[in-house]
Amino acid sequence: VFYDCPDSSGTTTVGCFHAAGGKEASPRRAPRMPDETLLIVDDEAEVRASIRRALRGDGLRFLEAGDGNEALVQVAAHPEIDLVLLDLAMPRLDGFGFLDRFRADPVHQAVPVCVLTGGADSASRRRAIELGADDFVAKPVDVTELETRVASLRRARRQRRSLDDLTRELKARIEERNHYLRVAMEKYEELKRVHDAALAASRAKSAFVASVSHEMRTPLNGVL
Repeated sequence: VFYDCPDSSGTTTVGCFHAAGGKEASPRRAPRMPDETLLIVDDEAEVRASIRRALRGDGLRFLEAGDGNEALVQVAAHPEIDLVLLDLAMPRLDGFGFLDRFRADPVHQAVPVCVLTGGADSASRRRAIELGADDFVAKPVDVTELETRVASLRRARRQRRSLDDLTRELKARIEERNHYLRVAMEKYEELKRVHDAALAASRAKSAFVASVSHEMRTPLNGVL
C-alpha cells in the first residue's frame, strides 16, 4: 500500500510503501521533473493508479487509457510516448488489437511495450511477442519487478534513441561528404573539359604552323 508519510519534523515524504506483513520499506526518493512519457493501458482504474504511485518520482509523465481505442486516441494526441504498459484483456479493443495497430505505424515501432499479464497462457504471450511486445509484468503487479522492468525498457529506449541520433549524424556527414565529392567531381570534369579544349587548340595550332611552314619550304626546294 502506498501513502504519503510525514516524518518527525512534519515533512511529508512521497510514496512510502508498506510491504505485506506491515513492514515499512524505505521512503521513495523525491520526484524529479518528467522527461519521458509512459502510457498506461488498463481497464481497471485502480491498477492504473497503483502503477502511477509505484513509478512516481522516476521522472515520468503519465498518460492513461481504459481500453485499446482510448489508447490509440492518446497515441494520436501524444506522439512523444516513450513507453507503454499494456493490459491484454480489455473491452472494445483489447491489448492485441492495440498492439497490432500501434506497431503498424513506423513512428512507434521502436517504442517499448511491456504487457501486463494476469494469468496469460503461453499462446497469448507468444501472440503478444509476435505483435511486438518487448517484456511482461505479471498481475497483480509486484512493485520491485515493475520498477526493474520499466527502468530496463527506459534504458533500452534511450540507447535506441542515441543510436538513431548517431545514425542520423553519420548519414548527414556522409551526405555532406558526398556533396563535396560531387562538387569536386564537377569541378574536375569542368577543368578536364577546359584542358582538353586547350590541348586540342594547341594541337590544331601546331598542325597549322607545321602546314604553313611546309608550304613555305616547298617552292624554295623547287627553285633550288
